[in-house]
Amino acid sequence: MAEGDDSRTEAATPARLSRAQSEGQAPVSHELASFANLCAALLIIAMLAPQLGRTAALRLGTILASAGSIDSPPALTAALRKCAQIWADALLPLMLAVAVTGAAIVLGQTRLSLRLAAFKPDLSRINPLSGFFKLFSANHGIDALKSILKIGVMSFALWLALSAQLRNLPDALRENMNAAPAIIKTGIVAIAAALIVVQGFIAMLDVAWSQISFGNSVRMSLQDVKQENKDSGGNPQIKAKLKAIRNARTRQNLKKAMANATVVITNPTHYAVALAYDRHSQAAPKLIAKGMGEMAARIRELATERRVPLVPNPPLARALHQLDVESEIPVEHYKAVADIIAYIWKLEAQAARAKMI
Repeated sequence: MAEGDDSRTEAATPARLSRAQSEGQAPVSHELASFANLCAALLIIAMLAPQLGRTAALRLGTILASAGSIDSPPALTAALRKCAQIWADALLPLMLAVAVTGAAIVLGQTRLSLRLAAFKPDLSRINPLSGFFKLFSANHGIDALKSILKIGVMSFALWLALSAQLRNLPDALRENMNAAPAIIKTGIVAIAAALIVVQGFIAMLDVAWSQISFGNSVRMSLQDVKQENKDSGGNPQIKAKLKAIRNARTRQNLKKAMANATVVITNPTHYAVALAYDRHSQAAPKLIAKGMGEMAARIRELATERRVPLVPNPPLARALHQLDVESEIPVEHYKAVADIIAYIWKLEAQAARAKMI
């Protein structure tokens, strides 16, 4: 269905969202990854920059001290190689931290779901014509506008962070040249704080935008929702799974209900109806469980385990089976049920007296 189809008015169903996730589709905010990369880079710089700076200065000093001996191309190549190694040693921790953090943030947003199809060769990606049309697409225009706004906001924040420092820098240096390192450090901290605050705000906006964009991209038409419900309802595996869940839930609820049962009225084999009654808190007995066939057998089994009286009364059992669970019995069945409960209480009283004797 087309991306901008007006008929897609329904929110994505759980099955549609699950399908999208299995295909590697997810709301991914690249600005959130940029924020995490920035924080990781600044943390690595703060932790390792002093030590790396001292090491690099010593090694560069050694190279410069022997600069007079560089009198041939091989010696120049070796010196350049040592300089490159110094830069590599300094930048490698920073690059690793940024790469690992960025990958972790993206994988976290996709719930570790990879879109393997993206790694397959696709000649359309290098088609100049399709690339030209993408330059003028709505998505590309939105991305370009976001980049321009980000650069503008970043530039304004950096200007605010540095303007005060630069304004006071000449006077501070005239008064005390030894204050230069502290001033530079303060300026660096101000720049880092400005970058983190601005990028964090941009990341929050981008996370919200990516959620909205993803929600719109997986929206469904009313016909799609109906068809999916039809397919799910007709799928034997799904039906069996749903039936198993319902049965397990019913068995669990039945055990809880039968713990409060006063009597079970049976058909005696086809129907079973469990009633609960407390003369101190209830105006009338309440139907707490009912069933036919296997469910009726399960009710009788639980009643036997809990020593709940089983009373055969086919007409009353069929009549009460028409009621909803948790509903009180109607007035027309008061006398029949009252006679049964009174009989049960009489038997319980006789049993209690027998135990006392």
